[in-house]
Amino acid sequence: MIQEQLAFLPEFLPDYRPFPPAKERTAWQGLPLRAKQRFLQAGEAALQTPIAPLPLSLWLDFTHTGRRTPWETAYFSRRARLCALVSAECVEHKGRFLDAIADTVWALCEESAWQLPAHNSYIRDTPQLPLPDTTRPIVDLFAAETGALLALTRYLLPDELDTAAPGTTVRMEQELDARILTPYFTSHFWWMGNGAEPMCNWTSWCTQNVLLTVFLLPTTQQQRQVAVKQAAYSLDCFLKDYGADGCCNEGAQYYRHAGLTLWGCLEILSNVAPQAFSPLFHEPKIKNIAEYICNVHVEGPYYLNFGDCSPLAGRCGAREYRFGQAVGSDALQALAAADFRADADPDHLQNPDGSTHINLWYRLTTAFAEEEMMTYSAAPRHHLTVWYPSVGVYAARQGSWAEAVQHYEKAVEAGSAEALALLGDCLYQGRGARRSKVQARRMWKKAAKAGEVQAMIALGDDAAASGQEAAAALQYYRRAQSAARGMPDVSYTPQIRLRIAQCETRYVSRKKALMELAEAEQGFCIQLEEGAPDAEIWLDETRKTVAELMNEGPENR
Repeated sequence: MIQEQLAFLPEFLPDYRPFPPAKERTAWQGLPLRAKQRFLQAGEAALQTPIAPLPLSLWLDFTHTGRRTPWETAYFSRRARLCALVSAECVEHKGRFLDAIADTVWALCEESAWQLPAHNSYIRDTPQLPLPDTTRPIVDLFAAETGALLALTRYLLPDELDTAAPGTTVRMEQELDARILTPYFTSHFWWMGNGAEPMCNWTSWCTQNVLLTVFLLPTTQQQRQVAVKQAAYSLDCFLKDYGADGCCNEGAQYYRHAGLTLWGCLEILSNVAPQAFSPLFHEPKIKNIAEYICNVHVEGPYYLNFGDCSPLAGRCGAREYRFGQAVGSDALQALAAADFRADADPDHLQNPDGSTHINLWYRLTTAFAEEEMMTYSAAPRHHLTVWYPSVGVYAARQGSWAEAVQHYEKAVEAGSAEALALLGDCLYQGRGARRSKVQARRMWKKAAKAGEVQAMIALGDDAAASGQEAAAALQYYRRAQSAARGMPDVSYTPQIRLRIAQCETRYVSRKKALMELAEAEQGFCIQLEEGAPDAEIWLDETRKTVAELMNEGPENR
């Protein structure tokens, strides 16, 4: 779909100008007072917050214990600090924040690696390396985010930064070339796409931020042409895993990083080459991807969740609003505007998802669309029922489990493994159909054979609940763990880690079991913060398992 539009690609590709540079004062002075006050308040708070240290010991903490939080907390705080400082300086433009911006930029440039310790591998599903190789930078989700953040900072405040700290922009350009552009042009990372290999939100998310870096920097026309062609290939690899109905098979929570970053890619591409890429917004599949979030919206902050998603998927805002505008969806615009008006934290400063508030482009997109969203008058509306055959998900606002079972059955006939697993859940619990654990197990086994991870977990839990030998449950948990390795967002499913720790590693190595449990606990804590059902029960079980292990004798250490 995307590559077909390359036939209309012009020879000259201009800079991407999402907002005016800070020195063009009219637009910045015209921002809503509410937005400017938020930016100044956050900037002043950042001035009082020191740059978090990132010693080697924090990186190695992941290698030794499996804990991600210590490194990532400090890492994200640096980038959040820069976002806040740059936003405040652009609004005020008096130089008050420039020294702190330069300090933070320098600190990011001095980091040995921009990828996370948990993502320190070159090929999909390979073990993480203990230390980063500074001669071979890895472009992961957050290296790409860092690249976009620095590129936008340079675009907004080039003269101001070089006046405050001469040579800063040159240093940024050098680091961005070494850590983002050169690896992107000379290496192949799994998320860039490889034929029929399954992709996920990484593809559109990384691609979006690489495109921002390419078109905000003074790159060559050759680099821009190559970047656009690679992006088109990657996005086609991403889109191939979507059905025509536009359902995000990773769930509502991942729409923020999948559907919305697809919009981000198309927004950049359609701005630098409108004749080639603007027509894509009229494609039915793209519109269906955009409106998916409307269709799974329940009420307020709650969304229909499945897989490893929380029902609290985050408030809609400016990106959804602009996506709705682009595809001509009044429903999406209305939901986004209403949700934004109800959001007490429109810049997502308190969002536990550390990836949202470190993206300066998102924050400024919100500010420049704020007045429009505050005055948008249409009320949100929902379809009473929505059927997504590509994933096997049926949502009924006024319906019954019996109706859902009928749709699952149709999806099973069409070959949907996920629908098979969901139908098994209904039969196991007697929802919408006569209860039959025997039939449920039969369906789960078929779904598991087709690679459905949740069905494997369900079979393991059923085996454990049925009093079978531990080996029977462990067999299914191992299969789930193996299958999940090809799905980056599922590979850290806390339930899998908990069950593996309970059924295997505790009898092999207490240290390994505790590492699995640490990851599980972190995941359940995040789910609890997001209001996920049963998260507290899972977290309690995890902590009890940890306590049991700590109280066991030395023979199992």
